[in-house]
Amino acid sequence: MSVHKGAEYRSLLRETFRETVKRVLAKHGPLETYQIYNRIRILHPDLCDDDIECTSGGDPEWKKQVRWAQRDLKHRREIDLLDRKCSIRRPI
Repeated sequence: MSVHKGAEYRSLLRETFRETVKRVLAKHGPLETYQIYNRIRILHPDLCDDDIECTSGGDPEWKKQVRWAQRDLKHRREIDLLDRKCSIRRPI
């Protein structure tokens, strides 16, 4: 049986994952999304519950929020996406 959580839960995930994505990329260099998932699952196993489905179906909510965190960081110009890999944006 799938479980859904509310807006507060999604907001907590996204805020946590924005910081974690930056930390993971700073430490490990450019990574593809699936590699970021693996690192986040190690760092936050309590937040990576595959039984909590996103409201639109498909992936677990935590994976959707990782992708949203990546988009947020890209729009804030804190990370770049090149050849399917995310990396910390370096100052020019």
